[in-house]
Parts: sequence; C-alpha cells; structure tokens
Amino acid sequence: MKKYGKGIFRTLIFAAILLLYVLAQRQARILTACERTALILLESSPLTGADVETMRRTEQEQKQPREFAAWSQENEVKAENVDLARTHTVATVAVCGRSDLILEGTARLDADDRDGCLIDANTAQKLFGNTNVIGLSVELSGKKKTIRGILYDTEDTVVYEESSSDAKFTNLTVSTGGSISYENLRQDFMARHALDGKFVRMDTLGWILGLLVLMIPLVLGCRLLMRCLQAAAAYRRERAGLFLLAATAVCAVLFFWLIVGQISLPADMIPTKWSDFGFWSDFLQKERQSLLLLLLTEKQKPLQGFIESFYLGAGECLAAVILALKVKI
Repeated sequence: MKKYGKGIFRTLIFAAILLLYVLAQRQARILTACERTALILLESSPLTGADVETMRRTEQEQKQPREFAAWSQENEVKAENVDLARTHTVATVAVCGRSDLILEGTARLDADDRDGCLIDANTAQKLFGNTNVIGLSVELSGKKKTIRGILYDTEDTVVYEESSSDAKFTNLTVSTGGSISYENLRQDFMARHALDGKFVRMDTLGWILGLLVLMIPLVLGCRLLMRCLQAAAAYRRERAGLFLLAATAVCAVLFFWLIVGQISLPADMIPTKWSDFGFWSDFLQKERQSLLLLLLTEKQKPLQGFIESFYLGAGECLAAVILALKVKI
C-alpha cells in the first residue's frame, strides 16, 4: 500500500510539472507580442503633439517608414458617468498614433478619432453596470469621450487620442516592421529624429522567459539520462546493459538536438565571430540596462501585462524546476 502511495505521489508531482510547463509556455506566447515593438523612454525630453506630427511626416518620406505611437500615462484620473452619477478612478493613456501598437490584441482607435476612447471591462462595470457600453459617453476630467471599444488585457484604464499639439508624451512605441535588428532600429530611427531618450528592447523578456521554459524539460531530461546511465553501469557486463547504454546515448543526442533547435536568437544577438569578447561585453551591458529599465520603470499600463506575464512565467518555471529536481526518477 505504501508503495502505491509513493507512486501516486510521484504521478501527481509529474502532473504538476507538466501543468506548470504548459502555463509557462502560455506566458511565453503572450510575450511574443514584444518582438514586434521597441520602447523609447523620453522622460527627460518629452515630445509635444506638434513634434510627433513632424516625425510622422518625416517617416512618410522614407522608403521604409516606421509605424510608431507616442503616449503618456496619467494616474488617479476620475472617470465619470454623469447620467448615473457614478465615478471610478482610472489611469488614462493619451495616445498620438495607432493605439493597438501600445495595447496589442485590443480594440483600436483611429489616429484621427479625437472624440473616442477605449475603456477596460472593470471600469465599464463600475460606471455602467455591464460591458455593453460601446457608443455611450464617459467624462474624463470634464472632457466628454465616446466609448469605441473594450480593453480586455488591462484594468482600470482609459485610452484616448490626444488632440492638443501642446500635449507632452513621455513614451514612444516603435514597430520593428518585421526587422529583427533592434540595433539598426535604434541607430536609424533615433538618429533620424534626434531623439534624446533611453532605448528598450521589448523582446528581452520573451527570450529570457523562453530560456527559462526550456530549463524544465532540460532538468527532467538530464535526470532521466543520468538514471539510465546508472542502470546501464549496473549491468555493464551484460548485453542488456550495453543495449541500454547505446539507447541512452542515442536518446541524449536526440534530446539535446531538440532542445537546441528550440533556441532562437535575433540576428543582432549573434556576433560575426564567437571569440569577439568585445561584442559580448557590450551586448550584455546593453541587455542588462534594457531589462532594468523595463522592470524598474514606473509601471505603465501598456507594459504592465507583459511584465506580469514575465514574472508569473518565471515563477512557474522556477517551481517546475524545483519539483523536477526533487522528484525521484
């Protein structure tokens, strides 16, 4: 009976590891959206609405114009339903450009829609009692906006297109346009518009979490291969031992080939010479700065979902690896 109890316990542990692996994979898929954009922080030299329009005209003159959206966030703003006398405190995100660049997978505001806004489902419930609110009106600090759609990937947030040419924007989200070289994007786009800001690679979270997810099968696979080698060593003088050793070697090669095949790095992360230590030093320093800026900056609503997915996925990977190290194979 005790033997069956141990077997059931191990089965539950393996099921927990599999569940954590699936959940971590889900968070990693959410972060794939980061691969399509870069972030430029402009706190020290914010752009005005007029500056953004000048940048847009300059981009339209290029052979390969870049899509971008300037935005800034204001916290503790009162959203009000005047008809029902309901209020709710939200963070407002003023956008100049495509709203779906900063909040992918949500409803989209047209760049020339100065009267519309997007609100999240929780705010809709607080103000109207349901989420069937498209076409209804909400007031933000005395400004009346018509609701065009619902945001499902954030909470307590209202997004609207800023119409004032004097409005200041502290963040810039730039589409990679299918390009995988963030370094070229940084040098090209920032130099063209003489931007004085901090460039943040948005794909860093994704590939770090991707490596953490691969640690789960890697740890389990290594432990299983070690157990097979121990079994083969115990029967090394018998034909079964030799067969097990050969099978283990083949499985090890296939396993590591599959693991390595899942590791994909952007082109600008790969030096022309692997012995180029100057490249690695410079690259690691830039990646460290980029990651710290992303994780330690003031929590902005357009970034919050990605950062939460990263932390959640990393925690799931850590828990799965600990279980994989503890379970008896």
